[in-house]
Amino acid sequence: MFEAETLTLAQSVLDACRARGWHVATAESCTGGLVAGALTAIAGSSDVLERGFVTYSNEAKSELLGVPPPPEIPFEEARRNMTPMALSFYEECRRADNIKLKTALGVRLRYPTYREGLRASFENGDY
Repeated sequence: MFEAETLTLAQSVLDACRARGWHVATAESCTGGLVAGALTAIAGSSDVLERGFVTYSNEAKSELLGVPPPPEIPFEEARRNMTPMALSFYEECRRADNIKLKTALGVRLRYPTYREGLRASFENGDY
């Protein structure tokens, strides 16, 4: 499931934590648990990995971790601090594309893209 480079890095993290007597807890959202997954792909990782959380809402993360939510900033401001790789994810990600749904199946959507649909749902309180 994981590439060799990822598993090597995971092993290094586990070894470093063991050497220091540390335990690891992960709090992931966009990674969907892949960080904890990479660590648990290594046999015997349970002596280091204590727990992992996967949650998408800032409210849930704040509650679980006991920290204030991160400040919300406009995307244009955020993009100035993004690495080229992070920026390419937002500019080139096609997984949320609905063109094939509309062209191949002839579906006519109420909102042309998921962004408009999410915005309307939020504005209407339908979440």
